[in-house]
Amino acid sequence: MTAVTFEEIKTKEDCDRVVKTTTMKPVLIQFTASWCRRCSTLKAEIKEAFDSDAFLWVVLDVGEVDELREIFNVNSLPRLDLHSVGIRTELSGFDATIPKLREAIEAAKQKEDRVFCMDEDF
Repeated sequence: MTAVTFEEIKTKEDCDRVVKTTTMKPVLIQFTASWCRRCSTLKAEIKEAFDSDAFLWVVLDVGEVDELREIFNVNSLPRLDLHSVGIRTELSGFDATIPKLREAIEAAKQKEDRVFCMDEDF
């Protein structure tokens, strides 16, 4: 099993590039901030719990780029957004857990397979 890795988003330009990504995998956006201890713990848990085929993982530090916090309407941390087949599942606060993320991924797998384009589906 190859551990899942993430791409860190630190600028609006990085975010725009990722939003134009087309993938067959679900896309997980983890919203985090350097001061959020639970966010760091959750990042390590995700890395350990999933393999590289599970999803495209993007980590967005809303503490560094206020504009992105506003664009994505992030009001609490930690927060995970799973985007798959045109559906966004938001897990935030105490719901941002590995078991809940597994449930969301399984629910996404139940949907009809199709190419997911964040630019169109976001």
